[in-house]
This record gives sequence, structure tokens and C-alpha cells, in this order.
Amino acid sequence: MKEKIKREIFIGTTVSIFILIFFIFMKFFSSYPDKSLIYPMRIPDKFVSLTSQYGVFSAVQYLVMDFIKFILPFIPLVISLGVLSLYGAKFGEDKKMGILSCLIPTVIGLFYVGISTTLVLLSIGVIFAGFISTGLSEAYFRELKKWKRYRTGSNTVGKVLLVINILIFLGLFLTSLYSINYYSNSYKNETKNILESIISPITSNEMNTNEIPGYKSLTEEQKQLIQQQYQEQLSKQKDLVNSKIDEMLNSEKISALIYLSVLSMPFIVFGLLEILRTLVFSPIAGIITGIGLREVKVS
Repeated sequence: MKEKIKREIFIGTTVSIFILIFFIFMKFFSSYPDKSLIYPMRIPDKFVSLTSQYGVFSAVQYLVMDFIKFILPFIPLVISLGVLSLYGAKFGEDKKMGILSCLIPTVIGLFYVGISTTLVLLSIGVIFAGFISTGLSEAYFRELKKWKRYRTGSNTVGKVLLVINILIFLGLFLTSLYSINYYSNSYKNETKNILESIISPITSNEMNTNEIPGYKSLTEEQKQLIQQQYQEQLSKQKDLVNSKIDEMLNSEKISALIYLSVLSMPFIVFGLLEILRTLVFSPIAGIITGIGLREVKVS
């Protein structure tokens, strides 16, 4: 009995630590799920800026590092679920230990990172994963015939991550739907900044005096008058360009396309998370149970 309690405390503590690391990484890398709703509009401007200053390699490197920052927080979460799967396969179902080891750090992490619709639903998914993981892994370990050590972890964590991904999708969709005006305005502002950055070199503030015949022979008063007229004309030109950009972005068709872009982001994020679940996260959990169950006799 004492051995069982010690084991539960050790496994529960290990799982809790990794879940806390999950939330700490999310805060440290600013990899909040809600951030994905606005992130795509910032990529073009950042890419153009970095390419012009440092070259294409630096711009690509920045995008890759940003993508890694998005993935990284999920690794400790996968490890914690892999440990629960290992425990369930080895020692059987333990709902109490599983839910407590996930509930406490998840509540702490939620308040540490900040409460939002998406994070609340994500937290519910993590707690549900703790509740179901040990029983699910026990069932898989009994039923599977081939590659059962590896597949116990990969199948268990794959299933619970699917639930978590669905809840993240619901959170993002509800957030984008109820805050559609905020996100559409953000998309419009980012688009406007990109267009203005492209047009600004054309409307330079500096007048090319070499193109004006006899400019050097003019008096200072005449030069100042020409400069003033040029700035007035330039200001009118910029106002016209800005009004045309605003008119375009606020048109019904462009507004509808922006709404569609905002509402499609949860689907894109869900698809990305599902690819990662299949290619990265589930295999990590499979490796954990594959190594941890080496000494367990396979029937």
C-alpha cells in the first residue's frame, strides 16, 4: 500500500511539473492560441522588413523560430500525458491520481497565463485528458497485438490530444466570432500598413531639386515657395492614397473576405495541430511508453 502511494505521488508530481512547464512556456514564448488569429497578417510585413534589412535567410529563420515557439509548449504537455499512459499500462486505471495531477497545475497555469475562452476550453481538455488517460492506456495495452508498447502511448495521447485540439478550435472559433469586428479591424490596419509601406517610397518627402530647371539660381524665397507647394501637393497625394485604401478596405467585398479570413483561422490552426499530433506529438508519447514498458511482458 505504501509503495502504491509513493508511486502515485511520484507520477502525479512528475505530471504536474510538466503541465506547469507547458503553461510557463506558453507565457514565456507568448504562444497563446488566441495569438494565431492575428498572427498571419503580421507575417508579410515582418518578412518584407527582415528581407530588405538582413536578407531572405534571416526572414525564413525568423519564421521557423516563430513556428518552433508555437510547438515547444506542447512538448511538456505531451510528455505529461505520455507518463500517465505509461502508468495506466503498467499499473492500471487510476482516475483520481490522473485528474488531480492535471487539475491542480492546470488551474494554477490558467491564472498564471491569463483567462480567455480558448484557454479555459484548453484547460478543460487537459483535465479531461488526466481523467481518461490511465484507463484508456490500460485498455489499449490489453487489446493491441502489434507494437503494443509504442502504440499504447501513441494511441492514448493521440486520442486525448484530438479532444484538446477540438476544444482549442471551438475556443478560437467562438473568440473570432464574438470579436469579429476587433479582428477584422486589426486585419484592415495591418493590410493598410503593408500597402502604405509599399507606396511610401513612391511618395518621397524629399523633393528632387535637380529635376527643376534653374532651381539653383532662384532666390531663397522662391525656393521656399516651391518647397511649400511641393509639400502641399504631396500631402494631398498622400490623403488621396489613404482615402482610396480606406475605401477599398471598407468595401463590402473586401470586408466579407476579411471576415472569411478571420473565421477560417480556427480551421487552419486545427489542421496544423492535427498534423503535429500525428507526426510529432503521438510518436513522442509512443517512445515514452515504448521505453517505459520494455520490461513488461507482452502477451
